[in-house]
Amino acid sequence: RVVMAVPFGVHAVAKRAMLNAAERAGARKVYLIEAPRAAGLGAGVPIHEARAHMIVDVGAGTTDISVLSLADVVVFESLKVAGEAMDAAIVDYLRKHYNILLGSNPAEEVKIRLGALTPQDEDETIEVPGRDFIAGRPRSIEVRSEDVREALAEPIQDILHGIRRTLERTGPELSGDLMQTGITLCGGGVLLDGLPALIEEETGLPVHVADDPATAIVRGLDIVLEDLE
Repeated sequence: RVVMAVPFGVHAVAKRAMLNAAERAGARKVYLIEAPRAAGLGAGVPIHEARAHMIVDVGAGTTDISVLSLADVVVFESLKVAGEAMDAAIVDYLRKHYNILLGSNPAEEVKIRLGALTPQDEDETIEVPGRDFIAGRPRSIEVRSEDVREALAEPIQDILHGIRRTLERTGPELSGDLMQTGITLCGGGVLLDGLPALIEEETGLPVHVADDPATAIVRGLDIVLEDLE
C-alpha cells in the first residue's frame, strides 16, 4: 500500500497520472491525500475537530496556506514564494549591491547561517565565494546578516500578505476559532529565525511551530498509512 500527498485542488488528470506512476512502480493499492491535511496530521493538529485550524506550510517552491475544519480544506491559497524564492532574493540583492554572482547552494547557505528577520545584537558576517559580475573572475565577499534581512524583506512580506488574504476570506465563525487554535507552521522555511514571531505580531494570532517542521507532511502520510480508516 502506498499513500501519496497531492497539492490541494490538483486536476483529476494529474491525480490519475500519479496513481498510474505508483502502480507502474509496483504499488498494489494507492491512496491520495491532500498535502494540507497531511501536513496538519503530521504537525499534530486535530484537523477532524469542528473547530478551524490554519496550517502554513513554507516549503521549497511554494507556501501553502490553508484553513481546515472537520478534516476538510475550507480556505486555501498557494504562493510561489518560499525557500527557493528567498535564495533567489539573496542572489539578486548581492548582485545589485556588491556586483557578485552567487549560485543557489551558496545563497541557501547564507540564508541558513545568517537569516534572521529581527536585528541582532551583533551583525554577523560570513565570507562567501562567487563570481565578479563585471570582471567575470572569481571573488569572495563578506556578507552581513543585515544584508540577508534586507534581501528577504520582499518575499517575507509576500508570505505575510498571503496569510492576511486567507484570514480575510475565512468566515466569521471559523475566524473566531482561529483566535484560540492559532496558526501552525510547518515546512523547512519556517525555521528562518524570527519568522514565527513576525507572523504572530502581524496577525495577532497565536503561532505554533510543528516539531521537526520540514517532515510534517511525511509524518502525516505515515499516520494515514497506519490507520487508513
